[in-house]
Amino acid sequence: MKKFMALCACALCAVGLTACGGSSSDTNSANADFTTVQTAVKDAIVLFLEENGVTPAEENGEISGFATYDVTSEDVKALYPTLSADDFANGTIFMPLMMTNGDLIIIAEAKDADAVAAVQTAFEGVKEAQIQTWQQYLPEQFEKVQNNQIVTSGNFVLYSTFSDDSVVKAFQAATK
Repeated sequence: MKKFMALCACALCAVGLTACGGSSSDTNSANADFTTVQTAVKDAIVLFLEENGVTPAEENGEISGFATYDVTSEDVKALYPTLSADDFANGTIFMPLMMTNGDLIIIAEAKDADAVAAVQTAFEGVKEAQIQTWQQYLPEQFEKVQNNQIVTSGNFVLYSTFSDDSVVKAFQAATK
């Protein structure tokens, strides 16, 4: 059922992209809302887990094996000191419950165009912390961290340390 929903969402995005043909991504991302982007990324994570044998990959709205945090909460400062709640309109962190997996996905909507650069800089600090952790702790996860991607589209910024690029593709489709 989830695969069918993901396929429908992709088809809907393709129809939407066709209708918006010549527009720039910055203009299109202004039409995206945070909930849509968050759902697209979450669905990509769930689909990846299902395809890799995790069942159930989602239960009661939660991704199996992942914790979810609101990036605008001041409690996040303890986890990631480079993040400042003042820079975000919205944001969600998806991270594994067990510290044996280097996955870390942060979806953010900067409060305005000026805050996008601050969010990118903060994400670079998160990446540096991940590098320090994983090169010493579990080197087999270090390659994943090195392949981290920070992607922007309008006021949306994605931090993706993940096993493949499905999260980045979902983000890009949702923000176009």
